Amino acid sequence: MSLDPAVRDLLQAIVDLDERTRSGNPSDRSVALATVSGACRAAVRGVAAPANAAVTIRAHLAEFERERAAKAAMSSRAEHLAWCKQRALEYVEAGDLQGAFASMGSDLRKHPDTADHQGSVLGMMLMMGGHLDTQAKMRDFINGFN
Repeated sequence: MSLDPAVRDLLQAIVDLDERTRSGNPSDRSVALATVSGACRAAVRGVAAPANAAVTIRAHLAEFERERAAKAAMSSRAEHLAWCKQRALEYVEAGDLQGAFASMGSDLRKHPDTADHQGSVLGMMLMMGGHLDTQAKMRDFINGFN
């Protein structure tokens, strides 16, 4: 059976993404699945051509590879934690407190030495209680991670 070249490229992009994320973090797999699902859904609905869906998937794969390389280059827990804080504080400075909290939690899970940091649990309780509702409070919370 002969496949349209664009469909073949889309299927190969899906296979490539699957193979590269297979041994990784389960959250990486979830994001990969969501990317594939969204790209394929757009192609099926006619919103995007299969070639565009393949480009979307390959862009996600490239981002995944960049993050994997960045993680591999991080030599210590302290360096990773500093990176997490820096990224989260960018959201604080932009006034996006929920984005700051989400960024910190997501980035902590990207390093084996911080993946189970209990600060995320404490932070969720503080957020739900309205105790991280200003830039100053969120900044102090983020800077308090160690």
